[in-house]
Amino acid sequence: MQNPTRRQELLSTPIGEQLIILDPVSHQSHCLSPAACTVWQMCDGAHDRDDMIQALSPESLVALAIDDDNAETVVDTALAMFAEQNLLQNLQTLTLQTTQNGLSRRDFAVSLLKPALAAALMVTLYVPTRAAAAS
Repeated sequence: MQNPTRRQELLSTPIGEQLIILDPVSHQSHCLSPAACTVWQMCDGAHDRDDMIQALSPESLVALAIDDDNAETVVDTALAMFAEQNLLQNLQTLTLQTTQNGLSRRDFAVSLLKPALAAALMVTLYVPTRAAAAS
């Protein structure tokens, strides 16, 4: 599996412990929680999923009301959300591990998550272009 890598044209700005990512192609902005921010910062092509799981601090998991045993679910969900929003440049090379019932681990993790956890990891908003905002 090739390690996830952020798309280069994305702009980001830290705000406190959170991170705002602006995608100039899709005109969307994404606000990442501290846990999702940790995963995002490790999407540099040098780190794999296991590195990301180890890097999540207990404090960032407590803020999501998640215990240390579920760090894997947080990483899988964050990566799935990044992939869904087309924030990773090597999206086609990410391979998904498969559970016994045929679902990928990420799909299985996302299916179990409460919407509140997904929203706690990343919030996405559309940012209109100047031309669209002026009309």
